[in-house]
Amino acid sequence: MADDDPSPSMAVTGATTPSAPPAPVAPRLRVSQYRTWRRLWGWGVTLLREIAFAGAAGLVAVAFYTSPRFNALEGARFSRVLAHLSNRPYVARILLPFVSFHASRLFDPTVLLGARLRHAFAVFAGVHNVTEPDIPTLGFIILFGVLALRAAMTLYARLLRRLGGLSEEAVILLTVLSFISLRMVFEFGDHFFYDPMTILLGTSLLYWLELDMTLAFAVTFVVAMLNKETAFIFIPVGAFVVAARRKSLAIVARWTVVHALLAGLAFGSILWVRGLAMSGNAPWDNFLRDNTAANLAHFVTAETWMDFRNWLALLFAGWLVFRRFGERPLVLRAGMVGAVVLLSGYVRGSLYGEGRVFYEVFCPISMLAAVNLAELTRSAAKASWVQLRERVAIVVGVAALSAINWAAVVSALKPAP
Repeated sequence: MADDDPSPSMAVTGATTPSAPPAPVAPRLRVSQYRTWRRLWGWGVTLLREIAFAGAAGLVAVAFYTSPRFNALEGARFSRVLAHLSNRPYVARILLPFVSFHASRLFDPTVLLGARLRHAFAVFAGVHNVTEPDIPTLGFIILFGVLALRAAMTLYARLLRRLGGLSEEAVILLTVLSFISLRMVFEFGDHFFYDPMTILLGTSLLYWLELDMTLAFAVTFVVAMLNKETAFIFIPVGAFVVAARRKSLAIVARWTVVHALLAGLAFGSILWVRGLAMSGNAPWDNFLRDNTAANLAHFVTAETWMDFRNWLALLFAGWLVFRRFGERPLVLRAGMVGAVVLLSGYVRGSLYGEGRVFYEVFCPISMLAAVNLAELTRSAAKASWVQLRERVAIVVGVAALSAINWAAVVSALKPAP
């Protein structure tokens, strides 16, 4: 009978097997202990961005304004632009000197300098053929030039973060590297980087296109046309984006006509004002100039083709820009439409080596390269020779940045040939 009696545990629970012991509960992480660090890290990244962007803008400006060729070309000197005496003022980047000239009539920024710094600035101005009363204008040109570069870097970083899906640290590094390269990219031929305003306006136009802010794009487009006539390339660039998004021929046609009229009015006003104070230089000379034969002759010479260093650099840059091109964001691909238009104009009307023609497409080209570079450094492919951890990539980038900085400054301080 004792064998037939159920055990107390079985009688109570009715179970046939003993219950399993409860699984151990993992200790919960205390998030509070990381909150302070995360908050400090966020502030640290912000501080890093501000220091890096301000430093890069200042460094590019140093290479810009200390170049012996700055303001040295008689026909394009900014003082002659203000007096409507330059040979081709509507391609002489008039917006920066014009705004600086009128700002200097309200306030002289050099009064904020001490006596020694003021004297040093006057000597610096004299080296670059700037004398009174244009020294205050030069002061504002430097100030506005640095601010334009700094603002362009902010918009560039925002657009890169939006289109590339990168971390904040990677965006900071790639933005600084892109803008530091301005000096080298536009050094081709006997030219140098000297147009921060066009870089800012070109970056702004792509930014408004990406955000689909039509009014902001139209206003910026008018300002860009007042600064430089080649801003018209954003008409086909914008039409490409509108066509891909709206898929309506009527909308694309209306968009194109409106912006063509805005371009005509803005550029026409420059020609009209220019004509009021003309001193024997026809404003249409640049349109009639044809250097196609001379440029093509340069391209086919043995000397050009045997300069393998330039070609290797060009091939590597081209590979970075066009790698997986069809998968890249619409705005960046549209920017290459403008590059094709500028290239055709370059072959026809520009002098060989005038890299300044391509200021407007610096943003899409450099950003395509930056997106591909970031993608390569985080590649998961086991056999990829460029596979790097993000921290290693940042260290390598900072080292490369230091070398580029040194080369840019040394190049800027070389005596004129």
